[in-house]
Order: sequence, then structure tokens, then C-alpha cells
Amino acid sequence: MAYASAVAVAADGVNVVVTITETDADATAEVAVQLPFLSGRILKVTGALSAGTGTTIRPVIGVVTNPAGIDADTILSIDAASAAASINAVTDPPPPWATADGILYHRSRVDAGADNAITTVYYIQRGIA
Repeated sequence: MAYASAVAVAADGVNVVVTITETDADATAEVAVQLPFLSGRILKVTGALSAGTGTTIRPVIGVVTNPAGIDADTILSIDAASAAASINAVTDPPPPWATADGILYHRSRVDAGADNAITTVYYIQRGIA
């Protein structure tokens, strides 16, 4: 099958919960997430690899496509030491971000295969900008 993704953004005023569901994901599969605001903070990320060849994920989200490294374009990156089939990371302090268009880019970075089912959830607080 071919890679597919779905993004659901649920807003409650100040915060949003972004749920990203991917099937047939590989290490470079990327999802663009359109948010209803231009800046904010990532409060928490959870993720689960539920099927496929892979054994671990390391979610990353940034303000440019392929937000793979730790630099100015990466908001949050789960490091290799924290890779697992299930991720639950609360950020402290929550990293800020800002874009001109409200689009963020996510990769699950599964460690193997192209047949993986992954669900990632970001908890994001609206910024002031």
C-alpha cells in the first residue's frame, strides 16, 4: 500500500490537540500540520507505533520541511536515547515557535520498514504573536 496520513486539529480556545495518524510510514514520511494560529508552544507529545516492521519512533516537529536536526528550524525532537514504540514526553520548558503561515512539519522517524502504523499527538498552546 501507499503512505497515507490524516491530521485532526481540535481547538479549545487557547490550546489545540493535533492527532496525526499514519499508515505505511517509513523513516522519512512527513506530514504538514496547518494550525489556526501563527505561534505557540509545544506542551507535550505522545506517540505509539501500533503495527509494522519498526520497533521505535522518535517524533520531530519543526517550522520547515525535514525538521530532522536540533537547530533553529526544529521545535521538538525526541532524541535517540528516548526512542521507543511508545512516547510520552512533557516539555519543560515548552519550546516556542512562530511561522508566517501556521504550518508545522512532523516526522515520526520510525527505525525500520515502510509498513508502519503510527499515531502521534501534539498538545500545543497558542502563542501571542
